[in-house]
Amino acid sequence: MRRKLCLALVSVCICASCGGGDGSTPPPGGNQNSPPTVSAGADLTTNERQDVTLNGTVTDPDSAPSVKWTQTAGPSVELSADNAAVVTFTTPVVGDDTVLTFVLTADDGVNAPVSDSVDVIVSDGGVTVSRLNPAGESYIDPELHPLRDEIVFQRNQQVWVGAFDADTGRFVSDTGMDHLGDDTIELTTSRNGPEYGLDSSGIAIFYNSRGSDGSAQFSRALELGVGNYTVQQLTPDGSDRINQLPSQDASSASTYLAYGRLAANSGVPGASGFISYLDEPSPGNDIDVTALRSGFAGFRWLKGAPIFATTVAEPGVDEGQIKLVNAQTGEERVVTNDAGVKFDPFPWFAPEFDGAIAIQARVNGTDIAVYVDRGGDIFERVALLTPPAETELSFVQSAEPFVSRNGISYISLTLKDDPGSVFTDVSDSEIWIYGISDGADRFTLDCGDGAPNAVRHEAEMRSGASQILVYYNEIQPSGLFDLVLCETGLEP
Repeated sequence: MRRKLCLALVSVCICASCGGGDGSTPPPGGNQNSPPTVSAGADLTTNERQDVTLNGTVTDPDSAPSVKWTQTAGPSVELSADNAAVVTFTTPVVGDDTVLTFVLTADDGVNAPVSDSVDVIVSDGGVTVSRLNPAGESYIDPELHPLRDEIVFQRNQQVWVGAFDADTGRFVSDTGMDHLGDDTIELTTSRNGPEYGLDSSGIAIFYNSRGSDGSAQFSRALELGVGNYTVQQLTPDGSDRINQLPSQDASSASTYLAYGRLAANSGVPGASGFISYLDEPSPGNDIDVTALRSGFAGFRWLKGAPIFATTVAEPGVDEGQIKLVNAQTGEERVVTNDAGVKFDPFPWFAPEFDGAIAIQARVNGTDIAVYVDRGGDIFERVALLTPPAETELSFVQSAEPFVSRNGISYISLTLKDDPGSVFTDVSDSEIWIYGISDGADRFTLDCGDGAPNAVRHEAEMRSGASQILVYYNEIQPSGLFDLVLCETGLEP
């Protein structure tokens, strides 16, 4: 009994010799080392692309502890430092109100690390709409340079190129009229202005001009360097050729043009000519693909390949179906067989389908169908995108796919109140951005300012420095074409 008591006393004695309960050595004088006191600061709410300061504080009477900031929630941002109590960063562009959480931790090397967190709520600013052209000027059919932050557009009978700032999306100069490409452009009834072509030798701009016999032909402004062009009529006089769309394939030796060739086509009722294509070095060699018929027309290039999509317009089993044409090999292939006429089919390489070719096309005048190459003869229809519930407009025009720098596919389009031409029959229209997934949770974004009774057309998308930018025309009652910039707030 006495022996057990002795052991207990020894045990107490040993514990009494300890500095603290954790076995640490007490500082001189016998006082216990206190853990740091940490505050990450008060929660705050701010907007996109704002500079924010995290005012952390760390106090410790016994030592100078190390400090570290760690982000634990929200889109990643770059802190000015991670080992100081006070740091700064710039808020990201977000699609919805988003919480960024940061944790400040102090470690004195003696006690357990101490942390505190702060939330920064970044408010979604929504879209911002700006007009880029000077008052009283028309900037028609903007198109984006494939390699640089530049826009080509038509002003009167002139081709102009202007640089824009990748961060703001606005012109670098006051007017955007930086470089004059040509002053002989003709505008067809489709209002199709100058278009960029790209091949292994570089960039050229293609547009309609008037031949010496009065026919509609294509001219080319070949880019010799930034702001330096050599101009010539490309196609020979004769048949009228309109609505030029050039290929954009840096691996091709030359640029191909798809277009409408106005000529007698007695074999197809209601046809006004042919959808054709040519190889730039052989501009007089028109290769006809299908009839040019109202309600069937439309053709678009697959960017990065010498392939374009069009709609079969001859009566028969394939009428109204999508045809892919390889301009380099001459191969033609019908890739759909479902009901409905597909208008203005537009192919792209879709990251969501492992980089396979996808095609979006307008069907029924109101919907966008999406088809994907699954390896068979016929593409699989994977989605049917209808107008969102937030709009009263029903009819679709000028839909165009776009892949963001982050590898997300979107479709820009015009929604209208009338199925006719956007230039003559429409009293109201809106620019929308669609995600390509189907179902009730599909992403949609109205890319306008909400003003009613406005005619909008031809949206072009680009990943800017901090968000996706959209450019389009808004047609005024006076007939002037405003060049509109929509800052979407979407991650680029």
